Amino acid sequence: MKRKTFIRNVVQKSGFYRGHLTKSDELGAARAKFERLCAKIKILKEATGTYHRSQFNLVQSRQKSLDRLKIITGSSPLGQIIAESNENIVGETSYSNIYSEVAEVSLHYLDKFFDHILKYVFDWEKVVKERVAVGLDNLEEKRIEYDYHRFKDEAFEDAIKKGKIISKSASEKGFRNKDKLRALEVDYQVNLKDIVLYINEVTDNAWKDMCPMVLKIAQFENHYNGRV
Repeated sequence: MKRKTFIRNVVQKSGFYRGHLTKSDELGAARAKFERLCAKIKILKEATGTYHRSQFNLVQSRQKSLDRLKIITGSSPLGQIIAESNENIVGETSYSNIYSEVAEVSLHYLDKFFDHILKYVFDWEKVVKERVAVGLDNLEEKRIEYDYHRFKDEAFEDAIKKGKIISKSASEKGFRNKDKLRALEVDYQVNLKDIVLYINEVTDNAWKDMCPMVLKIAQFENHYNGRV
Protein backbone atom coordinates (compact mmCIF):
# COMPACT_ATOMS: atom_id res chain seq x y z
CA MET A 1 0.00 0.00 0.00
CA LYS A 2 2.79 2.37 0.92
CA ARG A 3 4.57 1.50 -2.33
CA LYS A 4 1.47 2.33 -4.38
CA THR A 5 1.04 5.63 -2.53
CA PHE A 6 4.70 6.53 -3.10
CA ILE A 7 4.50 5.74 -6.82
CA ARG A 8 1.25 7.68 -7.15
CA ASN A 9 2.76 10.76 -5.46
CA VAL A 10 5.84 10.65 -7.69
CA VAL A 11 3.76 10.31 -10.84
CA GLN A 12 1.39 13.05 -9.69
CA LYS A 13 4.05 15.65 -8.88
CA SER A 14 6.37 14.85 -11.77
CA GLY A 15 3.59 14.99 -14.34
CA PHE A 16 5.00 11.82 -15.89
CA TYR A 17 1.49 10.58 -16.53
CA ARG A 18 -0.91 13.15 -17.85
CA GLY A 19 -4.54 12.60 -18.60
CA HIS A 20 -6.56 14.11 -21.42
CA LEU A 21 -6.93 17.34 -19.48
CA THR A 22 -3.38 18.13 -18.34
CA LYS A 23 -1.70 16.99 -21.55
CA SER A 24 -1.90 19.95 -23.92
CA ASP A 25 -0.35 19.98 -27.39
CA GLU A 26 -1.22 23.68 -27.68
CA LEU A 27 0.78 24.50 -24.55
CA GLY A 28 3.70 22.41 -25.81
CA ALA A 29 3.69 24.22 -29.16
CA ALA A 30 3.43 27.65 -27.46
CA ARG A 31 6.33 26.86 -25.13
CA ALA A 32 8.49 25.61 -28.00
CA LYS A 33 7.79 28.80 -29.95
CA PHE A 34 8.56 30.91 -26.87
CA GLU A 35 11.85 29.08 -26.30
CA ARG A 36 12.88 29.87 -29.88
CA LEU A 37 12.11 33.54 -29.21
CA CYS A 38 14.21 33.46 -26.03
CA ALA A 39 17.11 31.97 -27.99
CA LYS A 40 16.87 34.84 -30.49
CA ILE A 41 16.71 37.43 -27.70
CA LYS A 42 19.83 35.88 -26.17
CA ILE A 43 21.68 36.25 -29.48
CA LEU A 44 20.50 39.87 -29.75
CA LYS A 45 21.61 40.55 -26.17
CA GLU A 46 25.05 39.09 -26.84
CA ALA A 47 25.41 41.02 -30.11
CA THR A 48 24.46 44.39 -28.59
CA GLY A 49 26.75 43.71 -25.63
CA THR A 50 29.64 42.86 -27.94
CA TYR A 51 29.05 46.03 -29.97
CA HIS A 52 29.03 48.18 -26.84
CA ARG A 53 32.24 46.62 -25.54
CA SER A 54 33.97 46.94 -28.92
CA GLN A 55 33.17 50.66 -29.15
CA PHE A 56 34.31 51.22 -25.58
CA ASN A 57 37.52 49.28 -26.30
CA LEU A 58 38.04 51.49 -29.36
CA VAL A 59 38.02 54.59 -27.15
CA GLN A 60 40.59 52.97 -24.87
CA SER A 61 42.72 51.88 -27.84
CA ARG A 62 42.78 55.46 -29.12
CA GLN A 63 44.00 56.61 -25.72
CA LYS A 64 46.79 54.02 -25.79
CA SER A 65 47.80 55.14 -29.27
CA LEU A 66 47.90 58.75 -28.12
CA ASP A 67 50.04 57.80 -25.11
CA ARG A 68 52.52 56.01 -27.39
CA LEU A 69 52.69 59.01 -29.73
CA LYS A 70 53.49 61.28 -26.80
CA ILE A 71 56.32 58.99 -25.74
CA ILE A 72 57.78 58.74 -29.26
CA THR A 73 57.54 62.43 -30.18
CA GLY A 74 58.66 63.63 -26.76
CA SER A 75 59.98 67.21 -26.86
CA SER A 76 60.28 67.29 -30.64
CA PRO A 77 58.41 69.88 -32.76
CA LEU A 78 55.83 67.18 -33.52
CA GLY A 79 55.44 66.62 -29.79
CA GLN A 80 54.27 70.22 -29.42
CA ILE A 81 51.38 69.51 -31.80
CA ILE A 82 50.40 66.33 -29.97
CA ALA A 83 50.87 67.72 -26.44
CA GLU A 84 48.03 68.31 -24.00
CA SER A 85 47.84 71.97 -24.97
CA ASN A 86 49.92 73.87 -27.52
CA GLU A 87 47.66 76.86 -28.00
CA ASN A 88 50.22 79.12 -26.34
CA ILE A 89 52.97 77.66 -28.52
CA VAL A 90 51.51 77.44 -32.03
CA GLY A 91 48.10 79.00 -31.48
CA GLU A 92 46.20 75.85 -32.47
CA THR A 93 44.29 73.08 -30.74
CA SER A 94 46.49 70.05 -30.12
CA TYR A 95 45.85 66.50 -31.29
CA SER A 96 45.50 65.52 -27.65
CA ASN A 97 42.71 68.05 -27.14
CA ILE A 98 40.92 66.81 -30.27
CA TYR A 99 41.14 63.27 -28.97
CA SER A 100 39.80 64.31 -25.55
CA GLU A 101 36.79 65.97 -27.16
CA VAL A 102 36.11 62.93 -29.35
CA ALA A 103 36.55 60.55 -26.40
CA GLU A 104 34.17 62.60 -24.25
CA VAL A 105 31.49 62.55 -26.96
CA SER A 106 32.05 58.82 -27.57
CA LEU A 107 31.67 57.90 -23.91
CA HIS A 108 28.57 60.07 -23.65
CA TYR A 109 26.88 58.22 -26.51
CA LEU A 110 28.05 54.84 -25.27
CA ASP A 111 26.46 55.59 -21.90
CA LYS A 112 23.22 56.37 -23.76
CA PHE A 113 23.59 53.13 -25.72
CA PHE A 114 23.89 51.19 -22.47
CA ASP A 115 20.93 52.94 -20.79
CA HIS A 116 18.48 52.94 -23.72
CA ILE A 117 19.47 49.93 -25.84
CA LEU A 118 21.50 47.34 -23.99
CA LYS A 119 19.57 47.71 -20.73
CA TYR A 120 16.29 47.61 -22.69
CA VAL A 121 17.17 44.19 -24.16
CA PHE A 122 18.16 42.80 -20.76
CA ASP A 123 15.02 44.15 -19.05
CA TRP A 124 12.78 42.96 -21.89
CA GLU A 125 14.17 39.43 -21.64
CA LYS A 126 13.87 39.41 -17.84
CA VAL A 127 10.26 40.69 -17.74
CA VAL A 128 9.03 38.34 -20.48
CA LYS A 129 10.66 35.27 -18.94
CA GLU A 130 9.47 36.08 -15.42
CA ARG A 131 5.86 36.63 -16.48
CA VAL A 132 5.73 33.43 -18.50
CA ALA A 133 7.43 31.51 -15.68
CA VAL A 134 4.88 32.77 -13.14
CA GLY A 135 2.01 31.71 -15.40
CA LEU A 136 3.51 28.25 -15.97
CA ASP A 137 4.25 27.76 -12.26
CA ASN A 138 0.67 28.70 -11.41
CA LEU A 139 -0.64 26.26 -14.01
CA GLU A 140 1.64 23.52 -12.69
CA GLU A 141 0.30 24.01 -9.16
CA LYS A 142 -3.23 23.63 -10.50
CA ARG A 143 -2.22 20.51 -12.44
CA ILE A 144 -0.79 18.89 -9.31
CA GLU A 145 -3.95 19.70 -7.35
CA TYR A 146 -6.17 18.45 -10.16
CA ASP A 147 -4.18 15.20 -10.54
CA TYR A 148 -4.34 14.64 -6.79
CA HIS A 149 -8.14 14.72 -6.81
CA ARG A 150 -8.26 12.79 -10.08
CA PHE A 151 -6.26 9.94 -8.59
CA LYS A 152 -8.60 9.92 -5.60
CA ASP A 153 -11.59 9.80 -7.93
CA GLU A 154 -10.06 6.96 -9.96
CA ALA A 155 -9.46 4.96 -6.77
CA PHE A 156 -13.06 5.64 -5.69
CA GLU A 157 -14.46 4.52 -9.05
CA ASP A 158 -12.19 1.48 -9.09
CA ALA A 159 -13.47 0.42 -5.68
CA ILE A 160 -17.07 0.71 -6.90
CA LYS A 161 -16.38 -1.34 -10.04
CA LYS A 162 -14.73 -4.07 -7.98
CA GLY A 163 -17.76 -4.21 -5.71
CA LYS A 164 -15.87 -3.24 -2.59
CA ILE A 165 -17.88 -2.22 0.44
CA ILE A 166 -17.66 1.55 0.87
CA SER A 167 -18.72 3.18 4.10
CA LYS A 168 -21.17 6.06 4.11
CA SER A 169 -18.50 8.58 5.13
CA ALA A 170 -16.10 7.31 2.42
CA SER A 171 -18.89 7.49 -0.15
CA GLU A 172 -19.71 11.08 0.83
CA LYS A 173 -16.03 11.99 0.58
CA GLY A 174 -15.86 10.37 -2.83
CA PHE A 175 -18.78 12.38 -4.19
CA ARG A 176 -17.47 15.61 -2.62
CA ASN A 177 -14.18 14.90 -4.35
CA LYS A 178 -16.04 14.59 -7.67
CA ASP A 179 -17.54 18.06 -7.17
CA LYS A 180 -14.10 19.41 -6.29
CA LEU A 181 -12.63 17.68 -9.35
CA ARG A 182 -15.17 19.28 -11.71
CA ALA A 183 -14.44 22.74 -10.28
CA LEU A 184 -10.68 22.17 -10.60
CA GLU A 185 -11.12 20.98 -14.19
CA VAL A 186 -12.88 24.21 -15.16
CA ASP A 187 -10.28 26.30 -13.32
CA TYR A 188 -7.41 24.43 -14.98
CA GLN A 189 -8.90 24.79 -18.44
CA VAL A 190 -9.38 28.55 -17.97
CA ASN A 191 -5.79 29.02 -16.76
CA LEU A 192 -4.44 26.77 -19.50
CA LYS A 193 -6.21 28.82 -22.14
CA ASP A 194 -4.97 32.08 -20.60
CA ILE A 195 -1.30 31.05 -20.42
CA VAL A 196 -1.30 29.64 -23.96
CA LEU A 197 -2.89 32.86 -25.20
CA TYR A 198 -0.36 34.97 -23.29
CA ILE A 199 2.69 33.01 -24.48
CA ASN A 200 1.50 33.18 -28.10
CA GLU A 201 0.78 36.90 -27.75
CA VAL A 202 4.25 37.59 -26.31
CA THR A 203 5.91 35.57 -29.06
CA ASP A 204 3.88 36.81 -32.01
CA ASN A 205 4.05 40.45 -30.93
CA ALA A 206 7.73 40.47 -30.00
CA TRP A 207 8.47 42.68 -33.00
CA LYS A 208 6.32 45.42 -31.43
CA ASP A 209 8.44 45.32 -28.26
CA MET A 210 11.52 45.79 -30.43
CA CYS A 211 10.26 49.01 -32.02
CA PRO A 212 11.54 51.35 -29.25
CA MET A 213 14.94 49.62 -29.31
CA VAL A 214 15.26 49.81 -33.11
CA LEU A 215 14.38 53.51 -32.97
CA LYS A 216 17.03 54.11 -30.31
CA ILE A 217 19.63 52.20 -32.34
CA ALA A 218 18.87 54.31 -35.42
CA GLN A 219 19.16 57.51 -33.37
CA PHE A 220 22.40 56.30 -31.80
CA GLU A 221 24.00 55.40 -35.12
CA ASN A 222 22.95 58.69 -36.68
CA HIS A 223 24.32 60.86 -33.87
CA TYR A 224 27.29 58.69 -32.90
CA ASN A 225 28.71 58.28 -36.39
CA GLY A 226 27.96 61.92 -37.16
CA ARG A 227 29.88 63.21 -34.15
CA VAL A 228 32.65 60.66 -33.57
